[in-house]
Amino acid sequence: MTATAEITGAGALSAPAPEAAPLLGALLAGAGLGMLDPLARRGAHLQQPFWDPHAAAEAARGLDPLAATVLRLWCGGETLSEGELTATLDEETVGELLAAGLVVRGDDGIAAPWRIATVLQRHLLVTPPAHDEAFDLRAPVAYLGPESLFLAPFVAGMRPAARALDLCAGAGLQALLAPAAEVVAVELDPFAAAVARFNAILNDRPLDVREGSLLAPVAGERFDLVVANPPFLPAPAGVALPRCGDGGVTGDDVLRELVAGLPGVLAEGGRALVYGEDLGLLDEPHVASWLREQGAWPGHDLTLHVTHTRYNERTALRLTELWRACGASEQEAWDAWRELGALRPSTHHHSFLIEVGPGSGRVLVRRTPRVA
Repeated sequence: MTATAEITGAGALSAPAPEAAPLLGALLAGAGLGMLDPLARRGAHLQQPFWDPHAAAEAARGLDPLAATVLRLWCGGETLSEGELTATLDEETVGELLAAGLVVRGDDGIAAPWRIATVLQRHLLVTPPAHDEAFDLRAPVAYLGPESLFLAPFVAGMRPAARALDLCAGAGLQALLAPAAEVVAVELDPFAAAVARFNAILNDRPLDVREGSLLAPVAGERFDLVVANPPFLPAPAGVALPRCGDGGVTGDDVLRELVAGLPGVLAEGGRALVYGEDLGLLDEPHVASWLREQGAWPGHDLTLHVTHTRYNERTALRLTELWRACGASEQEAWDAWRELGALRPSTHHHSFLIEVGPGSGRVLVRRTPRVA
């Protein structure tokens, strides 16, 4: 029997042991999930990799028993009776899944505390997203969000490299997609790092997953390609955001530290692509001024591509709601928003990509947004 990994967080969820990945991989392959997901959802998987539970249940009605079970359990989040499950999977397999923590037994039956997301033919085991009934803000997080999905096709389409580095790797999506012979993934959270190792085996993709903060685990090494999706949410004093989202008081602390350290890890002629979000005025985020002050480094250009601009009202509602979910009172949340505005006067919120590549040392800002 497979034991779950000895990594736990605030909640009861434990990271799955890596030796359980081939079993889950065989079930996903037998179910044909790699084709089922994009065909059944008509391309919706490219923007939203998580199934609606009702859609998953409806789709399962027309499938063979194995495909229906996989879809209902790990995509739809449905609870199945033990008899229903063992009718499709033998008792030994169900026992292995239970021991591995890939499913759990409850009062109503057996359910999966995880979700499977299929992105560009890679299967990722992740914790339930925020809109899922099983989402628990207090539990450990192996996150897959819209910014990860936005970055993914850019990473997959980059020029092949010998060595690639994925910083703030989370569940490992960008590392799995990086077109390189050797990939190192760095993740601060031990729980997320364990899930990334699991996903590497699940996708039969060798990854060197290292635990630690940003560039410390790769000190002295050089890479031809660096990709990163660092946390960018402002974290007021006294509000404990999930580690995957905590970008410091103003939200850009991790981004600045990461970008400032790129010259120390990029090989000659190397390239980097970093996703970010930041407050600012209409034309550009505040971090653009910092990038100009820092300047690029010899032999490289740095381009900030503004991809999406939205008005601050939406951001204020989103952030104050998040801070309240993390323990702040309504008054404390709105006070924190006003304090953030005093630190960083702004009217808009920007999403962007920072691209680094061979060049003459220029820093450029390019806007291709839609204002919403």
